[in-house]
Amino acid sequence: MSTLYLSFANFINGKIDTALSGNFAVIPAEGQWSWIETAYTNWTRFKFYSPNTKIILSLGGATFDAIWTGMDDAKIEAMAQAVKAKLEQQYPVYLGSFADPQQRLGYVTIDGIDLDVELGGNSFTDELTDQVA
Repeated sequence: MSTLYLSFANFINGKIDTALSGNFAVIPAEGQWSWIETAYTNWTRFKFYSPNTKIILSLGGATFDAIWTGMDDAKIEAMAQAVKAKLEQQYPVYLGSFADPQQRLGYVTIDGIDLDVELGGNSFTDELTDQVA
């Protein structure tokens, strides 16, 4: 068994967002012949053909370190609900590069979440400087 990490997701407006990282968790609109993002196609096909591989979504990282600031009860609950929804989501897998229902192979899921708390990003610079001074 192996593990594949999808990096990195942001938490914004109460939802898990992967727009800046290639839209790898954005489900294509089926039946509209919409182009599927390459990042989405790569991991969904890989998971479909390698079902024992665990797919882990990395949330945060240095790029999205701001999500860890101001963690009050409401933000923690909102993030937990967004993570839960992402883990329950069924992601369709397509043979081609378009969301053609006739080429849908099946569905896959994300197996877990990596809470990637990195304090070295830009959001903590002023906060840490103030604490050291």
